Amino acid sequence: MNERRSATRQCTLKAAKIELNRDGAAARCMVRNLSPTGAFLEFGTPTDLPDKFVLVFLSNHAQRNCDVVWRQRTRIGIAFTGPEFSGSITPDPARASLVRAAIAASVAPREVRPAAVSAALGRNDREF
Repeated sequence: MNERRSATRQCTLKAAKIELNRDGAAARCMVRNLSPTGAFLEFGTPTDLPDKFVLVFLSNHAQRNCDVVWRQRTRIGIAFTGPEFSGSITPDPARASLVRAAIAASVAPREVRPAAVSAALGRNDREF
């Protein structure tokens, strides 16, 4: 078989999604192999996708514009049509601010009070 790719692809197993519209609709997929110029994507079920879309890697939210090169039931081959970029995967600004606030709240340091510590240790506050 004659290899027609301009770059060698590396086997991988990365979760990704294809953004279908600005409303947040997406199709999840697995990136099975990857090169600087394209990738091979696999879906759990046959998927009807447009010929051009944005692929978002879930591990780092990196995004690539893509053109479909070939299709087979649950598999497609894509070519990247531009450089990697990053951006919000939450297009609604109000929702994006809620997501940022939730993330900040989940990683913010919590105040530890001596009474709570002593209760956890089974001691009273005078022992500190």
